[in-house]
Parts: sequence; C-alpha cells; structure tokens
Amino acid sequence: MATIGLKYPVYAKLTEDEQTEDVSYAGGGVMGKAISFRSTLDISETPLYADDGIAENVNEFTGGRLTVNVDDLDVETQADIFGHEVKEVTIGEETVKELVKRGKDMSAHLGVGAYATKIRGGKRLYRALFFYKVQFGAPAETFETKEKSVRWQTPTFEGTIMQDLKGRWGVEVTVDKEELAREWLRGKAGIDV
Repeated sequence: MATIGLKYPVYAKLTEDEQTEDVSYAGGGVMGKAISFRSTLDISETPLYADDGIAENVNEFTGGRLTVNVDDLDVETQADIFGHEVKEVTIGEETVKELVKRGKDMSAHLGVGAYATKIRGGKRLYRALFFYKVQFGAPAETFETKEKSVRWQTPTFEGTIMQDLKGRWGVEVTVDKEELAREWLRGKAGIDV
C-alpha cells in the first residue's frame, strides 16, 4: 500500500478487566510529530499434510513489533509510555521536571495508532491504524557532536504488539478527509483533544 506521508502518532493507556472482558483506553495523547511508524507481524503458518500434499493451512497472528520514531518525546509522554517517574526539582531559582528512570520500571500496555496519507486514483485518502495492545521498551539514544552540517538525532523505540483480552491486535480505516482519520484515532484511544 503506497503512502506519501505520516502523521498523528497517538497512544493511550490500556485497561483490561478479565472478569468482564472490558477493554478501555485513557490518559493518552499525541507522542510527538511522526517520522516513521513500522509494524512487523509474526504469523504462524501451520500446514496439515494429507495424501502427500498440503490439505489445509492455518495462518495465525502470534505477535509483532512496532517501531516508532518521532521528533521529540516530552518528559510526561516518556513517563506514560515507559513507566518512569516525573519529579519537580529546583536548580538555582528555576523549577524543572526531572525524569527518574529505574531498573524495575514497567512500560505501560498501550493502544497506539497513527495515520498515513495515500493516493488512489489521483485522490488523497487517509489510512488510520490502531494497535490494541503494545508495550514499548526504552528508546535507544545517540548523541553526536555537530560537524559542518547538522545530523538530527530523534528518539526511536520498539514495542511488542499483542492481542487484547478480546483477541484483537489491530484495526484500520481508510477515509477521504484528514480530520476523520484524526477523529477516528482520538475515539479509539479515548483522547479528548
């Protein structure tokens, strides 16, 4: 599926109630400005051989990886996604936010989505994707000295795509208006913005 753009990477904290099998999302927002959003799915293929050939074949989703690259992650978003703690500290006469990272921090289970612009028949369409349950690992960080030209360093982080309590791992919609893609993502993630 050919796309020409990417925008609006959203996340929201997932709550699953095993007794009622209720799945809900809250406390999320926009991660930053989207640079890349890449999913890789693990599909288990299990053929049944009979009469010296494949009689049946089952392809089942077993998991996946989601790699996200955004322009910047603010302190609150990092705390939400990676389970870190935000504290206010005073430096001189200024109060700033400090992000405390611990070895036992647990990344949250999140709903995660974004939308891509595509062209079909000379018309712009907007394909929005939402993954029901993703858990990210902390981003790798690289810092480099500035040389003759600037080389941007932006956060990239990878997570595991899982099924939610209802057995769902993803959903998508293609619409003809950009605002409909944003509205759909806000609805999926329970974002009020």
